[in-house]
Amino acid sequence: MAPLLAGVLLRRPLVKPLALLENYLAFIQGKGSGGGWDIGAEAQIASLHIRRSDAIVFDVGAHHGEWSRELLNLLGPASLCSVFQFEPLKHNQSILRSLNLPRTNIVEAAVSDKPGKATLWVLDTASPTALHDPLPAWSHVPSLHRRREAQLEKYDMIEELVEVVTIDKM
Repeated sequence: MAPLLAGVLLRRPLVKPLALLENYLAFIQGKGSGGGWDIGAEAQIASLHIRRSDAIVFDVGAHHGEWSRELLNLLGPASLCSVFQFEPLKHNQSILRSLNLPRTNIVEAAVSDKPGKATLWVLDTASPTALHDPLPAWSHVPSLHRRREAQLEKYDMIEELVEVVTIDKM
């Protein structure tokens, strides 16, 4: 039944509405960054739940540090909160280091249920398709699982072997 449904639902006029529905359902479930992600609102909600000035916070998939920076800003200079930024991509790690955020620790690894090495799937932004057909920001989010969103199928992905840690072993 699935191949028949896929053949019908993946026809050209239905792909975009289904992709929007997929994004909406993921967004309301809190999965991934999603389109229209409001980093300020998310950091604001997180800051309301930090009750200790010396709390330890994890920013898993820190990317360019936007969330950590916003959270530390909201907590203010009196906070002794420590932020562990988990980021497996070398380029993003260098951006995080250049921010020089106070009380942050960059963990050069992805997070999963088992330590070791794993393949990280990253959108190839230099591919001809991506260069001529820009994607929304959410689509650049790397994943330890090959992403199957319909709107990403025509784009090339790069496999990068990265270090993987578990949070409970930190």
